[in-house]
Formats: sequence, C-alpha cells, structure tokens
Amino acid sequence: MMLTLKNLSRGASALLFVTFMAACGGETTSQQETSDTASTEAEDTEVSLGATQTILERVQYDDDLGALYDAVQAAQLEAALEAAGPLTIFAPSDAAFEELPATTLQPLLEDTTRRKELQVLLSNHIVEGYYPADSLTNGMELTTLAGNTITISKVVNTISVADEPVETPDVQATNGVVHVVAGLIVPGNE
Repeated sequence: MMLTLKNLSRGASALLFVTFMAACGGETTSQQETSDTASTEAEDTEVSLGATQTILERVQYDDDLGALYDAVQAAQLEAALEAAGPLTIFAPSDAAFEELPATTLQPLLEDTTRRKELQVLLSNHIVEGYYPADSLTNGMELTTLAGNTITISKVVNTISVADEPVETPDVQATNGVVHVVAGLIVPGNE
C-alpha cells in the first residue's frame, strides 16, 4: 500500500509540476509572442522608414547630416532632393562641414546674395541616377548636377569620391541612394 501511496504522491507531484510549467510556459509563450511581435514591428518600422523617406528626409533625420540639411535649406535645394529621381548624393558629414573655417561656411549659409555659390557647392555632391556602392567602379566618372565631373576611386571595398572617403554607403531612399562622405567634394581638387 505504501508503494501505491508513494507512486500516487509522485504522480500528483509530477502532475502539479506539469500543470505549473504549462501555466508558466503559457505565460512565457504569450510574453515571447508579444516580444516577437514588438520586435517584428520595430524591424518593419525601420525597413519602412528607409522605403518611405526621400533623400531630403534621410538627410533631415540623420544625426550626422544636420549641417548638410541646414545648407540644403539655405541653398533652397529641398525640391532637388525630393525630386522623383533616381539620384545619388555623396552627403558630407557634419565633421566635413566642421573642417571648414567658419569664415568660409557662415557667409554661404547666411548671405542670400551668395546662395548660388552654395547651390553649386552642394550640387557637386549630387548626380542623376542610382549608383549603389556595388555599382561604383575604380576610375568611374560621374557628372554632378552642377555640371562638373567627379571621379570614383575603389580599391577592394574602400570607396572614395573626388578623394573623399565614403564613410557610410548605401543609405536607401525612395528616390535614390545616399553615401555619407568624410569631406566636401570640390571637383578639380582630386
């Protein structure tokens, strides 16, 4: 009889353990499903942001391109970066703008009589067409919206544009692609 009670006791303990684990497992599964759903929604949001933002919006919301966005506004080039495209922009980082003396940049940003100079400077960073990093080849020449030619240098996986290294390639936008570069592009200074 004692054996039977012992087996019954073990069976009851096992049943309680299984019931407890199932209950906890159900909550864990529910929590896991909620977590997975939230994670998937976050990933979808990130993907859809890239798929739904124009080049202008990508520049506007990138923490490393604030100075470029300010310059685009001062030059009144917003419409160019929202155009249907496709466009490729070699976007100078904030660090690139910081390398310029304030006496050079500030007058371009603030003096509306010098807007054309700023437009030309910025237009030298934009080309018509979609050129992701894998399509750029060593020695390739591209014509900018300013009408100047810039040369691509590509050695292994390192890309430079007019001798300015590409820091972040292939930031996708609805109307093209953005490559963040380390400096301002000045054609002819290559």
